[in-house]
Amino acid sequence: MSETNPILAALASADPQERRVALTQAEDWLDSIPVSALVDRLRDEDAIVRRLAASVLEELGDPRAIPALLDAVGDADGDVRDTARIALREFRDAPAIPFLIAGAAHALPAARETALLALRDHRAPEAEAALTLASEDAEAAVRREAVIALGYLRAPSSAQTVLKRFRDADAGVRRAAVGAAVAFIPDIASFLFAGAQQDADWQVRREAVIALSHFPAADVENKIARSLEDPAWQVVKEAALAAGKLKLPVVPGLIPLLRREGPDLRKASSWALGEIGDPAAAAPLEAPAADPDGDVRKTAARSRKRLAESVLAALNGLNSHVHPNPSIQERP
Repeated sequence: MSETNPILAALASADPQERRVALTQAEDWLDSIPVSALVDRLRDEDAIVRRLAASVLEELGDPRAIPALLDAVGDADGDVRDTARIALREFRDAPAIPFLIAGAAHALPAARETALLALRDHRAPEAEAALTLASEDAEAAVRREAVIALGYLRAPSSAQTVLKRFRDADAGVRRAAVGAAVAFIPDIASFLFAGAQQDADWQVRREAVIALSHFPAADVENKIARSLEDPAWQVVKEAALAAGKLKLPVVPGLIPLLRREGPDLRKASSWALGEIGDPAAAAPLEAPAADPDGDVRKTAARSRKRLAESVLAALNGLNSHVHPNPSIQERP
């Protein structure tokens, strides 16, 4: 084969420059380059050769390269590590799944994390057992990727696995669990309130509020109202946006936000009050007309206009039921 394929001979050259050039030209010879020849270059003494080999293996797309690419995730050179990670995300066909599942048990934590990240997009039912096991991994980054992948999978049988991560020691894992649970767990609102919405980490609480905005259930109103009093302004902002999105009757909790220091809060509350459409917000929305932030002023102006239009529409609706001749009464 080396007689007809000049790339193979160059890959075996003692000169690293020749090996580099060979790999840059390998794309035209992919059909005749054995995977093993490229995998060998992942162990090359030259970091540039190793990086180029990982790129060519991505282009080749042969899943037999996955174990070696997972090893390369632990390379001493950062560029090689990054290239290997990127390459592994590109193995999107079904034959790659068994190799990625095996990679979820790799000795290197970064390799396990990368394998799980690659498995995410496959949504493969056969990966559920490996993902469940990985959700108990000693490394938080691995647990996080396992939980996210379970969210993508949306298997009802993994619901308890995801909910268990609401109590994980790592806040990043807890945030991932909230996002994953929302995708497929029925009545998740009650779990969010009982766990994530009262989490010590504000980012978890914010994720819970974002999740609640997808569930216009009867008990969501009280949960969002409580989040409007959260000590973290980021959580309060999301609660205001959720209130507007769901048109929740929480106007008393939104009005004080019009005077808060952060312009993001004043803008979010101004928008939400316009979306909810309660006439009681008309007078308070006059205050942002003098707000020092231009976006807040514009948002409040739009909300005042919406409220005025809503009130006018309501009046027109009432007038339509009053007959122009008072002596004639409409029958029901």
